[in-house]
Amino acid sequence: MTASVVTVLIFLACVAGCSSQVAPAGTAASVPSSPQAPAKTHATLEPEQMVLQISDLPGNYTLVTSGERNASKVQSWMHNAGWKKGYAVLFQKNESGSSAHPAIWHYVYQFPVENASRVVSLQVDGLVIYDAQDERNRNTTFLELASPGIGDTSRAVSIADKDDPEIMNMIAFSKYDVYEELWCNATPADYENLKKVAAIAAAKIE
Repeated sequence: MTASVVTVLIFLACVAGCSSQVAPAGTAASVPSSPQAPAKTHATLEPEQMVLQISDLPGNYTLVTSGERNASKVQSWMHNAGWKKGYAVLFQKNESGSSAHPAIWHYVYQFPVENASRVVSLQVDGLVIYDAQDERNRNTTFLELASPGIGDTSRAVSIADKDDPEIMNMIAFSKYDVYEELWCNATPADYENLKKVAAIAAAKIE
């Protein structure tokens, strides 16, 4: 093999090797992507730190009661879903000259993250399917409302008794491993306020 042939072969080998490592002209070299931060799945605050405060509510409210929800105050189906801990508050609106006493109940519970959204369906389906079929509720109407679009999953129910002019509304939602319920009585306008308050409650979950 002549020296000139050897030189050509070495040159071709170099070209082949370099072409596999250097991006062709006019193209961008690939840049390793930075690792993505894992999606958040668990709240870092305690239930007591995530409940609503008077300053979060529209209008003039008074805190009636607040406290930890211990195991004896939680329904068995919640225990079956892995209930861990919870906290609750009750606010009452101050309205002079009114026989009605609009109120807001707020419950904050923590579950295994895989069950938090499932609890939303368990609660709402329990109302609009099973409670609605209970003979004791024959004078009561359970109506599911449009989803308020809060948190990871949310559903809402309106409960009306034909012998009571007040309507009870409930919003249930989940975010991360937190499940929350908000209840209010009184008028349709109060439900619009409840949706706003529920959005504030969801924003407290960190």
